[in-house]
Amino acid sequence: MNRAAYRRDGGFTLIELLVVIAIIAILAGILFPVFSSARKTAQRTACLSNIKQLAQCIEMYKGDYGGFFPLGGFKFATSDYSLEWQNACYRYAKNEQVFRCPSSPAPPPDPSQPGSLGPDSRNPRTPITYLYNVYLGAEKSSASAALLTPKSQRESSVARPAACILLIEGNPGFVPTGAGVDGAGRTKTLWLRDYTFAQSASVITGGDGANKSFGLPHHRDGGNVAFVDGHAGYFKYRDSRSLQAVLPWMRHVPKESDTVISDVDSNPWKP
Repeated sequence: MNRAAYRRDGGFTLIELLVVIAIIAILAGILFPVFSSARKTAQRTACLSNIKQLAQCIEMYKGDYGGFFPLGGFKFATSDYSLEWQNACYRYAKNEQVFRCPSSPAPPPDPSQPGSLGPDSRNPRTPITYLYNVYLGAEKSSASAALLTPKSQRESSVARPAACILLIEGNPGFVPTGAGVDGAGRTKTLWLRDYTFAQSASVITGGDGANKSFGLPHHRDGGNVAFVDGHAGYFKYRDSRSLQAVLPWMRHVPKESDTVISDVDSNPWKP
């Protein structure tokens, strides 16, 4: 047996091993982004399913309560947040996971401290990553008036249900946990908070600056939205300007004031 044959019988040469390693590295570089993209797409799809389910829960609530939307957005005359939309819908959902986007970086609540937001103000604990339209959840536009007459809008009052946002992805930021009993009968939990949007674009986009908060938007360049008529979809946006462009019924002003006001020309309540 000659030396060349002996070397071949003894296994791979160093050069052959390096070639195999290089091929594996190239394949990994090609496949890993594909796998990551597929995972993010799957999470976006799961999130869309969640927000559709929550819209259906609200629809069932309206069926049980004469066409009125769930309350939301103010600490009502009951002096607690038990009547907030998420607690009202909990008994229809029967599943806490549908209230959270799988792409959200926010840690879930701590079972030992269910009312604690955690130590990181830029990434607080939260059980809910969808925000409810405050204008649907309260008939009155001021907290003081809502305290006296806690009443929500009726679905017939929305002139353009296909253009009116019902739920949108976001993070309410630091809002004190209210008193009361949540949908699962628990007290002093993060479920007793105000998970609504109205005047702050930052709760949807995370802000217009370079250092966005709360990991928003959750899905690359946008988020999922459910509308009053029951349909839902994914919309691309990164800041208040692009959010205004794709959802023009609300006009978002620059970050200096970071507020949202109704666009009179396309307000869903306008006859």
